[in-house]
Parts: sequence; structure tokens; C-alpha cells
Amino acid sequence: MLQKIVLSILILSLNLVLLAQNEIPSDDYLQWGKIKIPINELVNGTNGSVKMSLKEVLESANEPIVMMKNGEDVKVKSFYLIITKDKLSGSPTFLTIEDYDKKNALNIHGKPFLEKNLKEGERIYFNNLKGKNTEEHFLIIEITYSKTPLKLNFSLPDIPRGEVFGFQILELSNEPLRIKLDTADVAMEKIFNTYKKLDKYQIIHIPKYKTTRRYLTKKNVLDIQSESNFDLVKNKEIKKVNLALLPEFTDYNEFNIELKWGEMLTTDLRRSFSAGGNDGVFMENSAGQIIKFQDYDKYDLQDALGQRFTLSQGYKTYKIKRMKIYIIPKNETPIAYETDDINHPDLEKVFLAIDKNTMILFSDIIIEGDVNELLYFPTSLLFGIR
Repeated sequence: MLQKIVLSILILSLNLVLLAQNEIPSDDYLQWGKIKIPINELVNGTNGSVKMSLKEVLESANEPIVMMKNGEDVKVKSFYLIITKDKLSGSPTFLTIEDYDKKNALNIHGKPFLEKNLKEGERIYFNNLKGKNTEEHFLIIEITYSKTPLKLNFSLPDIPRGEVFGFQILELSNEPLRIKLDTADVAMEKIFNTYKKLDKYQIIHIPKYKTTRRYLTKKNVLDIQSESNFDLVKNKEIKKVNLALLPEFTDYNEFNIELKWGEMLTTDLRRSFSAGGNDGVFMENSAGQIIKFQDYDKYDLQDALGQRFTLSQGYKTYKIKRMKIYIIPKNETPIAYETDDINHPDLEKVFLAIDKNTMILFSDIIIEGDVNELLYFPTSLLFGIR
């Protein structure tokens, strides 16, 4: 108990210090366009901290950086500019500035770099910030959210792009060890011969099997606990298809995956929206990762009913043969609907009843690749209804 009290006091003290650094006027400061960070005595590894919106930072990004000490411009010489991802969910982005030149500021540290790398909820660190007196300073700009992140009690798995494999090893909780592959594929002969000798592995033969996920564990699988699961699949043949026995979609390219429903559009959650824009909403999943997705109001959703529903990539469109739709109201248990028709009458009633602060998640998607070829599309796609 004592340890918890001490820890709470330390956290409170740190917050008060940072708050004080934001509010107490200082003759020493860093000026970067509209951004002004007071430079104080070094406390807990930083001399100063401010909170700014992404828009405010980008508006200042092409301005020169000026550091004032005792009323004098000490001429910024060098610094490390570090962007850390929210919740440390990704690797930091570094920019090393040596022999800083105000006249060349646009090319070195300006808006193009920040637009490419900076997003809401992240932090900019000025580390080892030095002027002509070689004194070092450490400053922070915390980028605020335009909208408070929503929280999910599950994680959305990352589906890798790039390398394609002819097999997949599955090590899932409370399930036998398995390996998926095409046993008739000559390229998989060595792997097949290796695993068929291992009694603990069950071999699953899937013709023309391909995947970008070579190794699958529980953390790589979408796991949503639904209150109810409704089967609205009309086509008897599609209803019988076992998702686990399909090859996966692997034809990722430079184009985003897009799901368009009437005038509503969302994209592959692994691809970031423009960092410079404030459209969309942020979501925090159970792994503490912040993901941005597009949001609409319930009237946009109502207008989309009965209109075209397409999954596309560049100029190519994929026909959705079956999917699972999760309706996820805020602070409530999701309800799942499996269907082969987005315009099913029972679904339309559900969509019409959706109120604000609800997410609609599309997963377990089966698409038609080539003619009569069914593929499992493992990416989840999401609309937010505000």
C-alpha cells in the first residue's frame, strides 16, 4: 500500500511539474512559428513541454527555429528530432540536424517530413538541442487528439504485406498444432515431408494454398466475444464453405484496400490516413494501439442502405461472397451477423436502429478471386458511426 501511495505522489508531482512548465512565463524559450516552449531547469529528463494540435504544429513546421536564452538568440546549432508513436506501438522516427541553417529550414525539418511521419497522439522530442553556447536542452511537443479515442476490448491483428508463403503453421490455444499447405505443391515437398513425420502436427491439405502469415498464434487472430451470432446467409453452397480451408488473399500492391458503401468509404486499417487531416476517429484496442478509421453519422449510414457495396484495390473490384458483420455499440457487447447479402432485410432493420458511438466491423470475409475461386480475405474493415 505504501509503495502505491509513493508512486501516486511521484506521478502527481511529475504532472504538476509539466503543468507548471506550460504555465510559468520564462525568458528562456524555443520559438517555432506559433509554437513557444518555455525552457526551464531540467526536471525528469525535460526542460519544457507543451501540448499542441497537429494543425498548429504543421502550420509552424516551415518556420525557422529560434532559441532564446536571457533575451538573446543563441543560434540553434544542432538537435535530434524524434517522433514517438502513441502507446509506443511502433518504432520512433529520427531526424538528425547538424549545422542548422534557418534559411534551409524548409528542406531539413519542414512540413513534408512531419506530414509523412507525425500523427495525433504522438510526441515530438527535441533531444540534445544545442545553441552556440553548447548547452543542451530537451523539449517535448505532445500532439493532442481532435477526438477522444474510442476503446475496444479486443485487438485487430496486423495482416502483413509482402512475402507470400505456401504454408502456414497454427499454434492456437486449446487447439491441436496444425500446418496448412498444398501437399501436391512441389515447392512445399520438403516442408510437407518434414511435418508429416511429426505426430504432434496435423496436416491440412488446401489446394493452391497461399498466405502472407507464415506463423499464426492467438495474438494474430481476431477474437471478439459476441453477445449473439445470427446466421443470415442465403446461399446454401456459400454457407457450407469452411473459411479455415481456403487459401488467403495475398495480392497486396501499392494501392489501398477500400470498402465503399454508398458514399461511405473506409480503408485497410494497416494503412494510415493522411497525418495532416483531422477527418476520421481514433480507436484504442486492447493492445494499447491507436488506429485511425473513417467515421460517419447515422444519416450517412441510412443513405448507404441499398446502394453499392464494393471491396476494391486500385482499379480491381472483388466480389464479396460472405462476411461477418459486428455491430459494436459503445460500452456494450458486440452482436455478430454472418451474411452473403448486405441488403438482407433483417440487417437493414439493424442498421436503421444504429445510434451514434457505434462501430461496424467487417471480418471473416470470403471473396471471389479468379472465376469460381474463393479466397479468405483476412483484413478487417471498420466504419465508425458518430
